[in-house]
Order: sequence, then structure tokens, then C-alpha cells
Amino acid sequence: MITTRTIETTNFESQRLAIGTNTDFDRFVETFEAEVPAMQQSIFIEASDWDDVTRHTAQIATHGFLLFWKMAPSDGMILAGDTLRSRLYLMGNPVIAESMYRHHPAVMLYAPLRVEIYEEADTGLAVLAIDLPSLPFGSFGIEEISKVGHELDTKVENLLAALGLPPGMLSAKTA
Repeated sequence: MITTRTIETTNFESQRLAIGTNTDFDRFVETFEAEVPAMQQSIFIEASDWDDVTRHTAQIATHGFLLFWKMAPSDGMILAGDTLRSRLYLMGNPVIAESMYRHHPAVMLYAPLRVEIYEEADTGLAVLAIDLPSLPFGSFGIEEISKVGHELDTKVENLLAALGLPPGMLSAKTA
């Protein structure tokens, strides 16, 4: 029989950003997926060491992020009569994740980052939603992890700019 030894509870604030765009859903999804390429599992299979993973990731993760997974929840929701489209992504970087993992493996609860692009009901335009990365990573109370969380905020900000969204989106929301 398995019994509990300890239970640790950590409360932390989260901040979800929902950024409305002036771009239709299909075009924005296409742009996002072009800027954040899919990660190939072969990175780990073909690598002879971690330096290979680091080099390969740096070559393909133009903005520091790769897509680990994607799903279209709306494909199932249509069966219930829902018509708005949605794409859900796990986006991250194995090298960045490892820089936190070495300090506490539970960071993998928040790495990779969750991103959703959904269709706004009244306009049909795309909305990108993401939680501010620094908050969950800061909840570990480990300086090295918190620092990476803030670096991820900056990387997300840079990705938003590459997607054509106005600069300063994150800093304006966190001030």
C-alpha cells in the first residue's frame, strides 16, 4: 500500500493575458505556427550529448520556442454545437527547461508553456492567450528559476512582436 509522506501546498498568483488581434483566426494560426516550429523528437534520439540538443534547438527555435504539441479542441466541441475555433499549444525549449529542472523537477508542471489561440465570438478575429511565465516559476522561491521565468517573459514579448503585435504588451500588463 502506498501512503503519503508529505504534502506541500503552494499558492501563487497567475496572470492570463488574452491579446486580441486584428487578424483572422486562420491567418494568425498559420503565422504563429510558422514563427514557432514544431520540435522533432529526433532531437533527443539522434543527439550524442546535451551539446547536440543545445545546438539543434538554437538553430530551429528562431524566437527561443518550439511547439511540443498542438490540439484543436474546437474539433470536438463542434459536436456540442459550438462554432468558435480554438488551437491549444505547448510551447517551450528543452534547453531552457533543463536550466530550471536542475534546481527543481516540478518546474515541468509549467514548462512547456500553454498557449491558446481562439476565435473571438463577435469579430471572428484571433485572440492569443498565455499565462505570464514568471509567476508560476517564481512560486518555487528559487532565484535561478525565477530569473529564467523573467527571461521567458522577455522571450514571449519578443515572440509577440515577431507575430506583429505591438511591443510592450507584457510589461504594460504587469506594471
